[in-house]
Amino acid sequence: MRIKEILLEYNLQSLLSLFSEKYKQVQQKDHSNEYESLEQFIKSIEEPLRKENKFQFIEPYMKWIVQRYVTNNLGLYEDMKIKVIPGLLKYDSLKRKNKLKSNHKDINRIKNINQLLDILDEYENEKTTSKSEEEKKIEQEFYSSGEAELIFNNHEIKVVIPKTERASCYFGINTRWCTATTHSTNYFNNYNKKGPLYIVLIKKENKRYQFHFATNQFRDEKDLQIDANSLADRYPILWEIFTPIAEKYKSLILNKNPSEETMLNEVRKNGLAISYIKNPSEKVKLEAVMQNSLAIKYIENPSEKLQLIAIKRNPDSLQYIKNPSEIIQYEAIKLDPRVIKYIKNPSEELQLMVVSKFDEAIKNIKNPTEKVQLLAISRSISNIEHIDNPTEKVQMKVINQNPLYFRYIKTPTEKVKLEAVKRNGLNIQYIHNPSEEIKYEAVKQNGSSIQFIEEPSEYLQRIAIKQNVLNIQYIKNPNKKIQIEAVRQNSSIIRYIINPAKEVQLMAVKKDGLSISNIMNPDEEVQLEAVKQNAFAILHIENPTEKVQFEAIKRNPMIIKFIENPSEKIQLYTVKRNGLNIKYIENPTEKVQLAALKQNKDAIKYIKNPSKAVIDFFENN
Repeated sequence: MRIKEILLEYNLQSLLSLFSEKYKQVQQKDHSNEYESLEQFIKSIEEPLRKENKFQFIEPYMKWIVQRYVTNNLGLYEDMKIKVIPGLLKYDSLKRKNKLKSNHKDINRIKNINQLLDILDEYENEKTTSKSEEEKKIEQEFYSSGEAELIFNNHEIKVVIPKTERASCYFGINTRWCTATTHSTNYFNNYNKKGPLYIVLIKKENKRYQFHFATNQFRDEKDLQIDANSLADRYPILWEIFTPIAEKYKSLILNKNPSEETMLNEVRKNGLAISYIKNPSEKVKLEAVMQNSLAIKYIENPSEKLQLIAIKRNPDSLQYIKNPSEIIQYEAIKLDPRVIKYIKNPSEELQLMVVSKFDEAIKNIKNPTEKVQLLAISRSISNIEHIDNPTEKVQMKVINQNPLYFRYIKTPTEKVKLEAVKRNGLNIQYIHNPSEEIKYEAVKQNGSSIQFIEEPSEYLQRIAIKQNVLNIQYIKNPNKKIQIEAVRQNSSIIRYIINPAKEVQLMAVKKDGLSISNIMNPDEEVQLEAVKQNAFAILHIENPTEKVQFEAIKRNPMIIKFIENPSEKIQLYTVKRNGLNIKYIENPTEKVQLAALKQNKDAIKYIKNPSKAVIDFFENN
């Protein structure tokens, strides 16, 4: 015993040294933890374990408890007795009995209390002395102390009324109820003031439910509202337990034989509560619909009087009336034309009435007649978007009114397609697999529509080009004839032709030498023709050959200033034609300078830093 105490004391000092500072920070935020020092905290946990004679349990798990608590992985201190200690007792019992899986045996691999509880759920069928004894003892203490009341218990079901927040947390463990939370504000007292909470445990399913008649809330473990009556149908004992309680609260839920007074009381508060009533009286039906017109949904074969009341209060309730009469349909539509969408096969008279009142009403009518479609289009051409199968007459009316709305016509006829492109060729983009006639009419109306035609014929291409030469930019891979025809009209058009033929390139630069700027990698022949037409075309030629340079300078000597590092041969050619051209040459050689002076002595004024030989020549000649 003394050895264990020494070991514990050593471990205690180690824990205090490692975690005291972090503990203070967490403790200040934990309203349920009154222990200011880590040592007091540890002793408070050790105390219940000593009572259970679990001394051997303390050492291996105390570090786990402390380390998880200071890193906010155990919840609040109040969770210790409810979750942590019972959970670790069960875990230890399973471990000592060698019932844990290999990946569960190391406690340090378990990161938080939720993971621990999830692991223990896998061993739910394993009986451990620790669990049964501990849970029975804790539960009995709640009953004995008056913190909870057990009102029913058999092999299937247990029903408990928690009287304190602590009891609510215990019996509501592993739920999302705000009355059982230990991680945020707990609202048990708020509910308890209004009326008792009933916690129902279905044993074989190990599921919990919480009922609160005062606020009409019946929730599952995830805090979702449930159909408690359906649950009672599965477990009929719940009818017996809760019918008297439900009648007391004038509730229809879990009330097997509600009085008419209870029915009326409930539907006056919430008309939809009629969904819980079997065979309601006419009076109850009337009150339900008066409170909420949508209650008509839950009334079988409602009278015409009830239907009218529901419609007048909310026209949308028409959707819940099966086979409404013409009168009911008419009254609903008078109030809101859009509710026609709830009527199967409405008469043409009703359709016309709706469309005449509400511009977009057509979208709420399935299979409108042609007369109705025409009226809708007359009111707003945009209504064509909402007509699934417009007749050809309706389609033609749209095209005649505004051909731009062709795109919104679903399944247009061939006649309509043809008319659409005749009025606006660009409409061809909305036609799948157009006929040759449609293609022709589209390009004829607007040559640029050729961009939406796959592999247009040469004939169509000619029509497009003839209409506007710029349309060649919309033709993929035009043949040589089309290219020539286009460039013949406008040489700059070559910019829109990818990989133009050699013949086309020559034609373009002969018309305008500067068009070479739109030709990628022109050969020498094309370059020569370009500079012959316009010497300045050389500005657009990358690395022109000496031959091309000669041709450009022949036509305009000043071009030499735009030639990078011209050869001495080029320089000499330039100054021999006119000595004054030396002014366009940077750093001319002595030979070039002398040649310039021979042609024109005035060239001296353009020679920077002339050599002695150049000066002598100038002075002696």
